[in-house]
Amino acid sequence: MHASGTYGVITPAENPFRDPHAKPRWAELTRLAGDRAAILFEDLRRRLAGIDGLQEELFYAGPDDGWLPRYKAGEQVLFSAHILPGALEASIELEAPLRDRALASPRVAAGIKEALRRAALAPEGNVRLRLSSASLVRSFARLVLMKSRFDNRRQGGGQCHPETPPRSRR
Repeated sequence: MHASGTYGVITPAENPFRDPHAKPRWAELTRLAGDRAAILFEDLRRRLAGIDGLQEELFYAGPDDGWLPRYKAGEQVLFSAHILPGALEASIELEAPLRDRALASPRVAAGIKEALRRAALAPEGNVRLRLSSASLVRSFARLVLMKSRFDNRRQGGGQCHPETPPRSRR
């Protein structure tokens, strides 16, 4: 399910990278986004760089979405980025337990929580968000980090530790 309103999506017709035989270069994708969205994309990449085993790849998602950056940890897909003219969007699939945890987290922005609530109506729990500000990128990165820890724990890769609030300084 796609989010709407403030978190609406760009139409597939606005994506010039839909040809399965013409894989774009990273620089072409970021130029397409424009300066602001390219800066947000680089911020997102930087925030996720610490995920163990993070893999970044360009993959062909079909004629509607075309070529997308996809982020995986091991075999688990964490999310896909949609870089379009003047816009950065991301798709993430969340199972109910993780979605509930994200909805309860004070570290996930209210707008993202609203999109997650709407996506909960779809059985697959897939949500697509427009990441139009640094605060939304920061919040989405926290959500991806939560997903990587949750998936890692479920796959027996270690214990998932809940988010620890920052210690107060005295």
